[in-house]
Amino acid sequence: MTTTPRLIDRHPNFVDLAIRTRAGVAAYNLGAADTLDVAYAGTTLMFTVPAGGTFRSYNLRKKRLGILGESNRGLTRMKYDPEEYWVGGGTLPHDIMVSYLRVAEVNTAGVVLPEGPILVVPPDGFFVTGRPSLVLRGTAPALAGTVTGLPPALAMHVVLPQFSDHITFRNEGAADMRVSFDASQPELSIPAGSEQLFDGTFTDLYLRGDGGAPEFSLYLAIVNGELG
Repeated sequence: MTTTPRLIDRHPNFVDLAIRTRAGVAAYNLGAADTLDVAYAGTTLMFTVPAGGTFRSYNLRKKRLGILGESNRGLTRMKYDPEEYWVGGGTLPHDIMVSYLRVAEVNTAGVVLPEGPILVVPPDGFFVTGRPSLVLRGTAPALAGTVTGLPPALAMHVVLPQFSDHITFRNEGAADMRVSFDASQPELSIPAGSEQLFDGTFTDLYLRGDGGAPEFSLYLAIVNGELG
């Protein structure tokens, strides 16, 4: 079973995440990337947190940030400043950039399990409106489909910071794309060179190329609050 953190809060130089701690997990590794494609290939590790523990990065401890009294029962918390981990020439994002995060569980035998889905974390200021726009770009991995029509295990799994009620897919490649909004739902086809719009409410995307690895762009309307 893979793990996806939940975005709790976002401020300048401050990201607050929570994970529901699972039995059999000793620790969680948090990695980041500055693009979807890099995140899919594998993130750069930032830090490790013991299961059930709370991590605050050096700058936050120095500034005495992220120390609110709150119940963390059953949770693992991660609070950090992205700028602490940025290195010139690397693939970790600046604080002003979108971060693409993945968690890898470490079991009680010390084995690091494969990374989980890609959580998209926008920069500070993104949530100042009720329905902000999010644009994502990447390359859908070329993968064979399944007999059931459900997304394959290695599909690019993207998790949004809040749910979306509108998405525009643009397939910019020469191969068809397949997309699903849930691991239990069949894939839909987006032909090469086409654009398709979807309305609904969803937080997850499963993406792959069919017969190739097409580049794509996504426009999403993120709902910051309750639907009217």
